[in-house]
Amino acid sequence: MTFMSPVSLYRRNTKQLRLSQIKILPFYVPYFYLINFVSLTLCQVLGAIAAQLCFKHCWVLLTQELTLKFLVSLFLIALVWSSSVLASPIDDASAYAVRIKSTIRYAFAEDTAGTSNGAGFLVDRARGWVLTNAHVSGWGTAEIEVSFKGYDYFEAKPEYVDPELDFAIVKVEAKNIPDEAKEAQLDCSERPLNGLAVAAYGHPHGLTYSASRGIISQVRYYDGVDWVQTDAAINPGNSGGPFIELDTGIVLTGQVS
Repeated sequence: MTFMSPVSLYRRNTKQLRLSQIKILPFYVPYFYLINFVSLTLCQVLGAIAAQLCFKHCWVLLTQELTLKFLVSLFLIALVWSSSVLASPIDDASAYAVRIKSTIRYAFAEDTAGTSNGAGFLVDRARGWVLTNAHVSGWGTAEIEVSFKGYDYFEAKPEYVDPELDFAIVKVEAKNIPDEAKEAQLDCSERPLNGLAVAAYGHPHGLTYSASRGIISQVRYYDGVDWVQTDAAINPGNSGGPFIELDTGIVLTGQVS
C-alpha cells in the first residue's frame, strides 16, 4: 500500500479536476455565453419596458393630479375674486346710505299723516346733503330724522323737494355726520344703462342696510320722466336708497317703491 500525504492527495485531485474541466469546458463555453447574453438582453428589455410603462403611468397620474389641483385653485381664485368684486360696492354703500324717518302731523297736499320710513344717501359732506325721494321726506311739513349705520337718529331739514320728479334733498348738520361716512359717487352722464348689473340698496321691510341684485332691463320714458326698469327686488323701505352699479360702485339713481 502506498501512503500519500494529504497535500499529495489534494494536488492529484486538483490536477485531475483541472484536466476534466479542460476536456469539458470547450463544449459549454458557447452555450454559457449565449444564455448569459440572452438573459441579460431580456432583462434589459423587460426592465426598459417596465420602466417606460411605470413612467407613463406615473406621468399620467401626476398630470391628472396637477390638472385637478390647478383647476381647483383656479376655481377658488375666481370665486374669491368675484366675491370681492361683488362685495366691495355693497360694503361701501353702508358708509353713505342712511335711514330716514319722517313724521307728518298735519298732512299737506299729497302728504298723508303718520310716520314712514325710507332710505337716502350722502352726496355732499360739506353741505350735509342727503338725497332721497320726496314721498320719503314729505312734501314740506314733515319732521325728518336721519341716522347713519350704527348711530342714533338726529334731526334733519328738507332743503329741496320736487313733487314732480319725486326728488328731495335733506340737509343734516355736519357735526352729526360720522367720521367714517363717505360721499356716494354719482353718475350723471347719459351713457346707456341697459344690461348693467346693479344692486338696490336700502332697508326693505325693516331689513336695514341690505341689497338685492339684478340688471337694468330698459330705461323708459313715461309721463315726462325717465324710468329705470329692473328685476332687482325693490320693496317698501328701499325708497330713496341708492341704485348701485356693481362693476364700479357708482350710484346711478335713487329708487321708488
